Amino acid sequence: KSIRAKRLYAGAYRQNAEAIKAVMVTGKKGVEQFRSYGIPAEILYHFMYTHIEENIPQKTLPVGEKIRFVYVGRFAFRDRGMDNLIKTFSRLPKSNWTLDLVGGYGKDAEKVITWSRETPNVNYIGSWKSNEVIANLQAYDVCISPTRLDGWRIQVNQAIMAGIGTITTEEAVSDELVKASQTGLVVDAFKPRALYRAVLQVLEHPEVVNTWKENAKAYQNRISNEEFAKYFGKVIAFSTQQNGEGKPECPWL
Repeated sequence: KSIRAKRLYAGAYRQNAEAIKAVMVTGKKGVEQFRSYGIPAEILYHFMYTHIEENIPQKTLPVGEKIRFVYVGRFAFRDRGMDNLIKTFSRLPKSNWTLDLVGGYGKDAEKVITWSRETPNVNYIGSWKSNEVIANLQAYDVCISPTRLDGWRIQVNQAIMAGIGTITTEEAVSDELVKASQTGLVVDAFKPRALYRAVLQVLEHPEVVNTWKENAKAYQNRISNEEFAKYFGKVIAFSTQQNGEGKPECPWL
């Protein structure tokens, strides 16, 4: 959003405008930002990252006596918001929840792992292979992604494809999937108490998790690899050939 970035992108577009048929940008915020740089709305298209796993049998577990939270990714405070996660789960009552941490890499990994070993209900369970994340997520109820800086938080896609809920932030970019699918809560990344209140809300009203799981299953097709490929193909066809179907609509929004 800086003046320097605006000059850079706007200048690059002006120099190459005749050759540019389409610009794909992650997130609604990204699309609006590029519009502010002077790139016409008619050549701007929504984009997202997609998951690796396909054709995963649905075996989502029902909600039990304890809400099963999980975090997957880099163990870092500044950009991934793990400090907010630690503050939140350190304050919670120790009765009806568990939290598993998956990853083990990142600048603050040692601190996070030490905290997990010292905190009741929290477990560090190592890493998962990238092509097994969705299948493994099906054993949980809610995926936690308290990120402060992301281009597209792919764990949101993975949680939906696993059929579970998500609590994330407005800085995930992929938070738009949570809003569109109604599969969780989106909080302010820079207000630690917002994350705490969201987690507490789930613990006080665990029945919402079942609703999120149902909504996730109903929404999955809209972010499937096949659906994205169809959309991408339509964007290419329309932007290069100007076929008569009109500008393609983004399926996940």
